[in-house]
Amino acid sequence: PLRVLFVGRLVAEKGLLTLINAVCALNRPVTLWVLGEGPLAPSLPATVKDFPQIELKVTGHANIDQVVGAMAWSHIVGVPSESTATWKEQWGRVAVEAMLSGRPTIVSDNGELPNLVQDSHLVFPEGDVDRLAEILTELDNNRDALPVIGHQMRLSAGRFAPAVLNEKLNTFWDEILGARKTA
Repeated sequence: PLRVLFVGRLVAEKGLLTLINAVCALNRPVTLWVLGEGPLAPSLPATVKDFPQIELKVTGHANIDQVVGAMAWSHIVGVPSESTATWKEQWGRVAVEAMLSGRPTIVSDNGELPNLVQDSHLVFPEGDVDRLAEILTELDNNRDALPVIGHQMRLSAGRFAPAVLNEKLNTFWDEILGARKTA
């Protein structure tokens, strides 16, 4: 079965229900592993009870070693965040971690997520179950391409490596301080 991973708080704005509905719409065997805690946890098993082809594993809180292991297990990581009146995804740590682990990372167009992934084929309109299901189907139908996509994502995420960010930050402060000295 296709192995899909979700890591995050189990709240509506993280889009987990959109991911579950998209997985259910695939009409093929899928294992969806959910790492996280939150108010949605108790209701999750009921969301797949009518879909025997779906195996839902809900682990709860996970430490970094468990997250690394889960990412290594997965074919795809989903980050389907959704806006609320007071919230948008400002960064997307899970997306960057998934990219650094070499996993194809599907994200919604919420906040900064599309800028992190930078691959429009892996970005879907937030809340769009049908488009997310299409992307999952395309990836599942082309499993041989998953390592290539994952490698491209790992390379792209290199721009977030500490040494790269350190250099950018130092350059920024050098420019600021240099401008102050000449003013």
